[in-house]
Parts: sequence; C-alpha cells; structure tokens
Amino acid sequence: WKTKHPKDYLQHAGTSQGISGNQQLTHDDLPLEFMMNALRLVDGFPTVLFGERTGMASTGMIGPLERAEELGLVERDAIHIRPTARGQQYLNDLLALFIKD
Repeated sequence: WKTKHPKDYLQHAGTSQGISGNQQLTHDDLPLEFMMNALRLVDGFPTVLFGERTGMASTGMIGPLERAEELGLVERDAIHIRPTARGQQYLNDLLALFIKD
C-alpha cells in the first residue's frame, strides 16, 4: 500500500520509502477483493468476469450470492450480477457476506 499523507508520498516518490508496506493476497481473499470492486458498480458485472479476474470457479460465490439475493441486496441471472438499490445502500453488509470465516 501507499503512504497515507500526500506530503510523504511526494517526498519519497520513486523510492522504496514511497511504499509503506505490501500484503500478498491469499486465495481466500480473492472473492472479497473482486466483489469490493465489482459490486460498487451500479450496473454490476458479467458473471464470467469473476473467473476471468480471479482464476476461480464462480461456484465459490454461489452461497453468498444466494444469501444476498434473499436479503434483496443483489439481482442476478445466468450472465449478470448487479447490486440492487438496497445493496448499494448497504454495500458493507453485502460485502460482509463474502468474507471467509
């Protein structure tokens, strides 16, 4: 990740000090990371995009998506997934469904 304050960033830009740390994502992190980007889009995303971006089968997100649909947070069909107006309003709750225990 990058430094928090712009002044620090500008002072250390282009050097190793410009980065305050990094973290390698695990396999279990990928669904949540993908959903944090994809579900903030009002129009949602094509279902196949999950596999293309994560290298994982979309079957791994069926459980959380079914629960999200029951709660009225997403609409989905065979080719597309999108957050509902309620899902946009409660995006943090929607994303929490994808956190691995």
